[in-house]
Amino acid sequence: MINRSLERARRQGVDEHVEFRLADIGDLPFEDGEFDMVLGESVLAFIQDKQKGVYECVRVLKSGGYFGINEATWISEPSPELLASSSQSFGGILQPLTADGWEQLLVKAGLGDIVTRTHDITVGMRLSIG
Repeated sequence: MINRSLERARRQGVDEHVEFRLADIGDLPFEDGEFDMVLGESVLAFIQDKQKGVYECVRVLKSGGYFGINEATWISEPSPELLASSSQSFGGILQPLTADGWEQLLVKAGLGDIVTRTHDITVGMRLSIG
């Protein structure tokens, strides 16, 4: 993903203004309050301790800064069978939450003025249940 990001930055002519680094979201290598904005896409749904990841993102965010995530989200609470089947299809690593679940993580981390939006998408895979 870093290579893809670098290439996109080059195409957009901003590669000299950005830096991409590989880091553990549960232990970010940045100072407290270092960033005006923290954005994450398809990160938290793949980690076990989502709350710790959110806490770390908030830690490196300046007071009054912005935090945004774009994550896989269940539109409604899945059945245990669907949850098991979808988890198995993604090697047990994809663990989305509902919009309420994501919002609870953000509230618990002390964030306010939270706006959530969900959008239906069609995923090109079949799940066999039963």
